[in-house]
Amino acid sequence: MTQSAKVGFRNQRWLLFLVPVIILGCSLATPFNGIPGGSVAEPTTVSSALATATQFPMPANVEDEQSLLVNLYARVNPAVVNLTIYGQNGGQIVPLGQGSGFVYDESGSIITNDHVVEGAEQVEVTFSDGTIRDAEVIGQDPNSDLAVVKVDQLPEGIAPLPLGDMSELAVGQTVIAIGNPFGLDGTLTRGIISALGRTIPALTPFSIPQAIQ
Repeated sequence: MTQSAKVGFRNQRWLLFLVPVIILGCSLATPFNGIPGGSVAEPTTVSSALATATQFPMPANVEDEQSLLVNLYARVNPAVVNLTIYGQNGGQIVPLGQGSGFVYDESGSIITNDHVVEGAEQVEVTFSDGTIRDAEVIGQDPNSDLAVVKVDQLPEGIAPLPLGDMSELAVGQTVIAIGNPFGLDGTLTRGIISALGRTIPALTPFSIPQAIQ
């Protein structure tokens, strides 16, 4: 597999699991509650970075709904990061790929997918303000496709995303995903929860249960 093919694989695999996956627990026909905030995940799966549906009122009209999304992006995006992975190629350290992650705690822990950091010898984290920090991979679980990297210090003004509760989700709720697909940082996209409790294959002989489609 060529280097470009490897990069493409890292970028395109598990698009269902954008990290972090930000869920606006909102039904378009009923009162809407709010965010964390996706998985990307995208994390028992990256989907643990889910909104809890408790913080925002239902928009009265389209204009209010747009304002809500703009404000949500402004609040959440600073905690969404881009990871650049470096490894050996021909005796030199070169970029192998990129992925998304989100800040989990004040100590600098960042959750991402295991396939993003697989084979990494160096990891750089780029924050939304352009700050770049070296990170260390401190935990990996290929069976659930989860990993944790850590930076020594978060940039000023960066706060962790609160986790939500999957039990509060329902098919049909609005979903907002904020991440860095294909290296395009700070991307927001919108959809709905199509199904809950999906089982998807991992990059091991095991499967990942209770996924959000």
